[in-house]
Amino acid sequence: MKKTIALLLAVLCVFALFCGCSKSSEQTNSATADEVTTQAPATTEPEFSAEEIVQIYMDNMSVWEYVPVSSEAYRYLFLDLDFDGILELITTTMQGSAQASDNKFYRVDTETKTVSEIPFPDKNPNQQWDFEGGDYPQIYRNNETGELKYMVYDHERAAAMAAGMHIGELTLDSDGNISSKNLWATSYIGAESPLSETGEDSYSFSIYDENSNAKEVSEEEYTNYVADYENKNTHMELDFYVVESANVEYTFTELTKEEQAEKLLMSYTVFSYK
Repeated sequence: MKKTIALLLAVLCVFALFCGCSKSSEQTNSATADEVTTQAPATTEPEFSAEEIVQIYMDNMSVWEYVPVSSEAYRYLFLDLDFDGILELITTTMQGSAQASDNKFYRVDTETKTVSEIPFPDKNPNQQWDFEGGDYPQIYRNNETGELKYMVYDHERAAAMAAGMHIGELTLDSDGNISSKNLWATSYIGAESPLSETGEDSYSFSIYDENSNAKEVSEEEYTNYVADYENKNTHMELDFYVVESANVEYTFTELTKEEQAEKLLMSYTVFSYK
């Protein structure tokens, strides 16, 4: 657990110093399991192949394609939000110095071969989760109920040398809506930050109740809270692939439709968890 806390604090420090730097997301991302896990329950053979599902998305590209209002970067990735074997598409962009994300979620109707947006009640970009790749999202399984849920994060930048990171859960609920809640948070203020009152590096820790009300706690309380969560849930091993709008190899909008489909198919087929 000390390693987990140290990692979170190190991420905050690096983020505060280099928040303007972008990470390369076109890679396979693997969340390292905290413990040996069993293979997730097998599902029935999918009725539709990955190629067929991606083709439905391509045929309905006008529904989900992100059209930037400026030169901001945006990304696409597939995740199985309801764990039914047919993946949902996420479009995500991060804007402004505060690192505010804007996410939209889409699903396929295999009967009508159409694509529709999944409702997401929280439209405040400052409270939306970041889907840049790297170590998040992750998948956890409740050891008592077997429920699977995504662990997601949100970076916030308050000022120079000052940043925070929230961790939460994201699920697709029984009503077909995206549902998320905060779990815990850490924040960092560097000694040279204009927000520093002591002239020294400082950290703060918070945990959230069921209504997402934050309570600042000591580092020990925070550590115990996170440890309890990890004891009650199993960290699954997750592979996923993020398609960027632009990187050193390509610009997505400049690709042919066939090439765009290949990029999306890679994201679709790389996704797996165990």
